[in-house]
Amino acid sequence: MLNVFKILLSAMVVLYFSACGGGGGSSDNNQSPSDTNTISHNGFTYGIVSSPITGKKWLDRNLGATKVCTKSRDDVSFVDGDTYVTSQKDCFGDYYQWGRLADGHEKRDSSAISYDVNLTVDDNGVIKIIDEESNKFIISDSSYNYDWTDKDSDGSKRKALWSKTDGTSICPLGFRVPTIDELKAETIAYTGAEDEVSGKVKVTNRDSAFKNFLKFPASGGYSSNSILFAQGNNGIVWSSSPSESRTENIYVDVSDSGYGLSGRVYAFPVRCIKD
Repeated sequence: MLNVFKILLSAMVVLYFSACGGGGGSSDNNQSPSDTNTISHNGFTYGIVSSPITGKKWLDRNLGATKVCTKSRDDVSFVDGDTYVTSQKDCFGDYYQWGRLADGHEKRDSSAISYDVNLTVDDNGVIKIIDEESNKFIISDSSYNYDWTDKDSDGSKRKALWSKTDGTSICPLGFRVPTIDELKAETIAYTGAEDEVSGKVKVTNRDSAFKNFLKFPASGGYSSNSILFAQGNNGIVWSSSPSESRTENIYVDVSDSGYGLSGRVYAFPVRCIKD
């Protein structure tokens, strides 16, 4: 399965680097930062956890997840990836094409549409689909540089959107999508003493990703043609950091972890950090 995943990953990641070394479903869409332990956004309620590594505050689960992960993919109770997915799928969250808002495309049951859709950029630099297809996954390929739009080639508009902390983007009020350096500092780049009780754990593979306080799941992702891959075997999470025509992410598999650059048409989970 590892070889199969790396074949898939090579198609979606232009550059590949080895690393050095619950509750939800509320219908209330109002952000509420008054409770320091929870916050609500887009119909979901999240816990807030403090990093034992950097002291920064994070959501306790991926955006769109209704629970925190309770078991590692490598728990002996799971005979394969499918049994893990059955048990833990509610902690995977939604799958966002990079830089898009929560318009419905991020849901696992969303349909797909070709790259040739009507897009516009509003006065705030937000790229919007201007017809009835706004809730669909946009399919793209190499002829479109593995991006879902040509209106933001360097990613600066979408980075600004995902960096907003006023609650109008995908993260709750006061939160934003982390940079790649912020993700790395909490996971693959950590070099201090480890403590599994507090979650102060360097991420070197998918099992240690669960033992880390962020508890990233093996949630897989969606390819450029909207096909789910590696779910139950590997995990990938977006950052807000564009690099030329790609964007950086963190990944884990059964024996490895690292960071890479992926086309922005791919869809991965997102975890938010407090600004």
